[in-house]
Amino acid sequence: MGEAIGDVLSFGVGVALSPIPMTDDGTRDRASRRTGRGKDMSTESRIEPTGWVGWVWFAGIMLITIGLMDAFQGLIALFNDTFAVAVEAGVLVVDLTTWGWIHVILGVVLILTGIGVLGGNNWARVLGVIFVIINLLAQLSVIGIYPWWATIVIILDVLVIYALVVHGGEAAAV
Repeated sequence: MGEAIGDVLSFGVGVALSPIPMTDDGTRDRASRRTGRGKDMSTESRIEPTGWVGWVWFAGIMLITIGLMDAFQGLIALFNDTFAVAVEAGVLVVDLTTWGWIHVILGVVLILTGIGVLGGNNWARVLGVIFVIINLLAQLSVIGIYPWWATIVIILDVLVIYALVVHGGEAAAV
């Protein structure tokens, strides 16, 4: 039915089975399983990096940058926690302490997630998309207070989401 080629059994349809080597203590050593070509099986299923892997690195760096911007924006809101806006009926005073803390915490989380994305971690890629969406929504809430700053951060958020969703799997290959 099949013929032995070295330590690989071939069944004539392109399927090859390789016995799992035994360790010294008699247990099976699945970590060192090899194919007939001598390659480790874990490398065969990896995604080969393309030129687009730079987008993933861009996303990781942008997550760190956006996190720093958010933390900085939050610190500004904490140190100068009142903001006055002239409206038709008078002056509207807004307390920014809560939003300051939200931005500081979100900034730290984005920095840690960016470090994980640069390391090629899949969990960081998923968390990166989730937290960048949250960050984008948080920026929409303060766009009236910091219009230019919030707009720049929103644009960066959209670019990061694109890079993580479309090319995020390539980071682990590097």
